[in-house]
Amino acid sequence: MLSVATRPSRPRAVTNVSSGNLTITDVFPPVRQSPLKSLCRLLTALTRESPISFQFVTQIPIACTLTAAEQANRGGEWRQFLIDNVVEVVRSESRARLRLADGNDVIVIAVDLARREKACCAFFEFGLELLPDAVWLRVEAPPEAAAILDDLFTVE
Repeated sequence: MLSVATRPSRPRAVTNVSSGNLTITDVFPPVRQSPLKSLCRLLTALTRESPISFQFVTQIPIACTLTAAEQANRGGEWRQFLIDNVVEVVRSESRARLRLADGNDVIVIAVDLARREKACCAFFEFGLELLPDAVWLRVEAPPEAAAILDDLFTVE
């Protein structure tokens, strides 16, 4: 069993080596630390040995705050946007990537439409990918919302 109570860049002393236990402590008395700082130091020490990732997940309901009429209008806006301003659509299970036509006005329209969509459908995640030869609007949703992505980003 290994028990370590250390502070970086401080002299340390081994205090217990009997019966398979090893305890390393600081030579100087401990300084009071906030619990958050102690937790950060512990996580830093742990991740040096074996990487750990923490992900705090909040469940956002798959719901839209628009009325049925507003949803129909918004769907029409997306379809018109796709026809007028999108060169290519790449779909995966929970993502749509829309390659935008050239022009700053197209980016402004895309951002406006994405912001309004995010306001009523919080489960969507939007982002712009700015590449030297193209601008992509990235839309992500939980797998449970794949049908909504299909409805919004399929032009018939």
